[in-house]
Amino acid sequence: MTSPFPISAPDLLRRRILFAVALVDPISGALVSEGVRVEADGLVGKPIVNRSGHFVWLAEGAARPNAVTVTPENRPFEPETRNVAPIPDPPAEDPLQPAIPIDQTARRLRILLRPTPAYPFPDSVTQLHGRLQETAAANAPRLAGAAVEPQWKDATQAGNWHPSIALGLTAVNGEFRTALLLPPGASADGGPQQINVRLVFTRGALRRATPEALVTPGTTLVAPGSIPPQPGTPNFGVIAWEQLNPV
Repeated sequence: MTSPFPISAPDLLRRRILFAVALVDPISGALVSEGVRVEADGLVGKPIVNRSGHFVWLAEGAARPNAVTVTPENRPFEPETRNVAPIPDPPAEDPLQPAIPIDQTARRLRILLRPTPAYPFPDSVTQLHGRLQETAAANAPRLAGAAVEPQWKDATQAGNWHPSIALGLTAVNGEFRTALLLPPGASADGGPQQINVRLVFTRGALRRATPEALVTPGTTLVAPGSIPPQPGTPNFGVIAWEQLNPV
């Protein structure tokens, strides 16, 4: 199924769209179209930002994108690189078409951005601060570049784990700052007062999780020795990779 996908420059309305990228702020849900540089490996042209905030590449003969790189320049998000699955040929040029049709599934890549510590998290979000290191020893190597996925347990009898839509990444010193954000209408165990949470870390093909912890939504959990805690803030603890549970 196709739907209209207009672009902002009037002289390009009848040219063919090959591919589009949507950058999504995981906290607000809004598309991010400013303050970032987006490049498609395999294509020569630069993207056009359309009215809805998508980055759009026009057809370049037989050329196809292999990967997309996102470089934040003045926005509080981590850099991203994503491979691009094979996409179909662009639609034939039709001078009678007032707008360009685009298959939203086959031609659009949706990238959920990851906030950095500089992101202005709202008060309603449960922030998770911490530090990941190889072992529990004080001089243990800090682990950089590990993906951080907060997960929450639902209120059903099965008590399944669900990922937060906000993800993080450990910095060069092993520290991370991410957020627990439940989707609208989510039913977590503990109700609105407390939620069972765990953090899942990914290093290459390995995934390990912390034990579950009961937290109060809207609080800030901080690992000692990393980001200084505020008075009365619960302590989440320094996290040792060797002590985590395989997922």
